[in-house]
This record gives sequence, structure tokens and C-alpha cells, in this order.
Amino acid sequence: MPERAEVIQRLSALAVRQVDNFNQSDEHRAWQAGVAMAQGYCHGICLDWVRRVLQGGRAAYGPNPARQNDAGYDFNARRQNQARRQGNAWNQFYAIREDVRRVNNANYTSARSDYESRFNDLSDLIRQLIPLYNDNADLGDSKQVTLPGTLGTRLRARYSWTGPAGQAQVGLLEQIITDLQAERSALQAPQRTPAAAQDQRTWQRFTQRMDQAYGKRRAFQNIDLVHLNPTTRFNTLDDVVASVTDPAMNAYANGMAMVIGIDMRTTDGDSGHAVAMHWSGNNQHVFLDPNYGMFEFDSLHQGRSVRSALRYLFAQVYPTYRSVRAVLNQVEYSTYRRAA
Repeated sequence: MPERAEVIQRLSALAVRQVDNFNQSDEHRAWQAGVAMAQGYCHGICLDWVRRVLQGGRAAYGPNPARQNDAGYDFNARRQNQARRQGNAWNQFYAIREDVRRVNNANYTSARSDYESRFNDLSDLIRQLIPLYNDNADLGDSKQVTLPGTLGTRLRARYSWTGPAGQAQVGLLEQIITDLQAERSALQAPQRTPAAAQDQRTWQRFTQRMDQAYGKRRAFQNIDLVHLNPTTRFNTLDDVVASVTDPAMNAYANGMAMVIGIDMRTTDGDSGHAVAMHWSGNNQHVFLDPNYGMFEFDSLHQGRSVRSALRYLFAQVYPTYRSVRAVLNQVEYSTYRRAA
């Protein structure tokens, strides 16, 4: 496993410049109690960083030189508050996303059950009525026909007509069959809420909760989720990296930010690591790895590129971590922009 300084040196050589020597494990960062590094802390840092940089905030998390002499500016307190916010961010996002999915599944299951019950009830009525009508059609529309079993009770619950309770005229049977067939044809099978709509609902609830809890001037609610691409498996790590650094393959463009989560298998089970990047207005690409800091690149995939940093980190650095058994060729990414 390479030393941290060695990794930073290599990333700096690949980049145009190092922006900030940030480390999520810094002993001075009092992250949210109960949030382990392997349980999404890096993802929370990335989400918080996206909120910041898309609203004109500094890409660096170090002390702000422009404010160090301001009365009341306490970098250590701000750093600890920041760490608590970041430590809570992924817990909140993940919990909300799971709740949205659970509610959607429950609503779908309930709606599907109701649909099937109605469809089956209509089909059963039609199944009983058609042979009854066919057997008596030659008798004329005004002929009274006895309705067997509970058929009369079930039809009376839907329709009103004069005459004996257990009988109906042939002509009425024909009309009822037509009505029931039309009602069955009009039934709409329920559909699950599309994943994109669930993602937007998740983001809306997440941003509201984070802003209520932490009340930053650069609010989470000022950021739009553009697209959340679900976990996708590729043949090689190069394919994984290409999928997030080739704009032709994703919903990423100038003025946007992206959070990238690459899956790993660790000694504790399935895990992963999140990084982020921001395509700034001056066409520079600032890349964040919560373990090594921020670096500026002049391209996504050519020359001094984010692609080269991702390849280096996930092909040469993270596979050597003692807790990592394998970096998997699986990635989930999400893109963001500042709300209009």
C-alpha cells in the first residue's frame, strides 16, 4: 500500500495542480458519531462538496485565507461542524432513498392487488354470463332468465332493474355483458413509479432535511439532481472509468458536478468508495477524493485528465488497501447542477 504522500505526489503529477490536501480521516475532524468510514462517510463528503462548489464555494476545505482575520472566524469549529454534517449526509440520503423505494413498492403491491381483484371479479362475472346469455338468446330479449347461485346478488350490487331478485331479462344480460367487458378493458394495470421519479423524490426530501438540520447559506435545496445512474456492471475497470469520464456516455456537462461510487469487496463485506468532480465554468475539472484531497485537471479524458486519476486510484492504490479484497467493475454515479 503506497504512503499517502506518495499518492498525493502522483495525483499532483497527473493534475494541473493540487488544490487542497484534504483527508476525511484527519484526527481533527470530529465526524458524526456512529458513522464508520466504510459506511458512506466519503459519499456524504462528496454530496456536501457538490452543494458547495456548484454555488460558487471554494473547492478547498482548508482555512479560507480571505476570512482568517474576520472576527468570529473559527476554522476548527467550522471544520468539526462540517464533518458532522458530512457524516450525517449519506445516512440521511440512504435512509430516505430506502424509504421512498419501500413506500413505492408497498403502494404498487396494494394497487396491483386491487387491480387483480377487480379484473378477476369482472372476468368471473363475464365467464358466467356469456353461456347463460347464449343458451337463452333465442328466447327473445324480454324473456326472464334465472340467475344461478350468487350471480343475482353480485349483479344487483352493481345494477338496478325491476323484476324478481333472482332473474333478469335476456336483453338485460346482453347489456350487462357489454358493460362489464368495457369496464374490464378500461382497467389500467398499475405501474411502479419510474426510478427517475423516485430519485427526484429522494433528493427533494434529502435536501429539505439537510437544510432544516444544518441551515447553510449555500443550501442543498439550491442544487438539482440531474440524473442518478444505478449501479452498473462493466467488463473492465477501464470501462467503468470511461462511463463517468466520457460525456457522450452520461448526463454530464459544463457547470455540473458528479458523485461517483465504485464498488469494492472488503474484509467486512460489500463496500465501496465515493469520489466527486466539478466541471467548472472556466472549463477546468476539479476532482475530489476524500482520502487524498482536491486536484485540478484540464480534461476529463485526455492529457492531464480526471480519467488518469481514477485509473491510478482504483487500479493501483485502493486494491492495495489491507481491507480491500477487490475493486469491482461496478459503478453508480449521480450528476447535479445549480437550480435555475
